[in-house]
Amino acid sequence: MSAVPEPAADEHPPGREAELATLAGAVTALRHGRGSVVEICGEPGIGKTHLTRALAALAARQGVPVARAHAVRGDTTPWRVFRDAWAAGPAAGGRDVRWFDMVRDGPAEWMAGHVVVLDDVHWCDLDSAALLVRLVRSAMPGLFLLALAHRPRRTAPELRRALEDGARAGTVTRVEPGPLDPGAVAALLADRPGHGVTDSRARTGLLRIAADLCGVAEGNPVTYACSRPRAGVPSTERTGRARTPPDCCARRNR
Repeated sequence: MSAVPEPAADEHPPGREAELATLAGAVTALRHGRGSVVEICGEPGIGKTHLTRALAALAARQGVPVARAHAVRGDTTPWRVFRDAWAAGPAAGGRDVRWFDMVRDGPAEWMAGHVVVLDDVHWCDLDSAALLVRLVRSAMPGLFLLALAHRPRRTAPELRRALEDGARAGTVTRVEPGPLDPGAVAALLADRPGHGVTDSRARTGLLRIAADLCGVAEGNPVTYACSRPRAGVPSTERTGRARTPPDCCARRNR
């Protein structure tokens, strides 16, 4: 099962104000009867999943029903990510996922009025990828918001081309989070236990640590999380640079 839990009500990733504004605009458009396809793309750890959670939270706060699922690497069950999104929707109410076969060929009907968030679609099965291509290339957007998060280098070529063509034509809204700046990293640090900021001196120190981490993590939140100092451990070692555990870089490059 690849359905995902409901997002926290206060999802608001630091340093992603422009991306959040784009997502909020898409939700507002849906409420006014205009559907769309939103592509959230980037390398591992850059914050795609965090943005999908933020999108789900934005929609929920505006009373828009949300269906979320994520593809699982190696799962070749036909239409799996759509099955799970359908079963996870607010109208599911105990739906038997086997009933999906009766509505499979008409996704625009059961997705109508929903924000449908599919994460990690670079791992989705061939049937799901083909259905996504059909939806992305549809001449008329359905009355739903379809958000797809993926790593372009891993995505099926047909789906990647459909998204690229849609972005060029203006039928797909591309959200591509970039590296976090020191201010955003400082905000993440301040939100963690033991890193509370109470005065200007503390804020200055936090920004210095954040800048140091940015130099190591290249603005990638996952690498930053691996590199951040543990409680009671200085943020820099004798070299004056933040630590970079080797397993962290390995995870980024998978």
